[in-house]
Amino acid sequence: MEKEPSLIEKIPDKNLMQFANSDSDAFASVIIELDLPEPKVEFEKVKRRGLETVAPVRVAPETTKERAGMERKVGEARDFLNGILESPAKWLSAAHIFIADATPSQLRRIAEFPLTRAIHPNRTYR
Repeated sequence: MEKEPSLIEKIPDKNLMQFANSDSDAFASVIIELDLPEPKVEFEKVKRRGLETVAPVRVAPETTKERAGMERKVGEARDFLNGILESPAKWLSAAHIFIADATPSQLRRIAEFPLTRAIHPNRTYR
């Protein structure tokens, strides 16, 4: 039997982990990464500067079965998140992540959800 990931494994950011372990009523904007299959990258031989090398050329399309499985997991995660959050989580399909505002107790519940791979702070970088 596989060991369940701990809270610290799912929330690698120290500040967000400290927030998740608090009793605050404040909200943090977070990125919720789901445990979905990684995209498959296709490689081809290409010539660069006269040398032949192998390089990534595109992301392989998902099969119908893979897409259906992913849509099922995303729907399950959306239902779970929207059932515990005060405002709906936003799904960013190109990135395969949810963005949400969550309290510490909500973060702990999200981290315990089996489809959650990781939770990261949602920050603006300049």
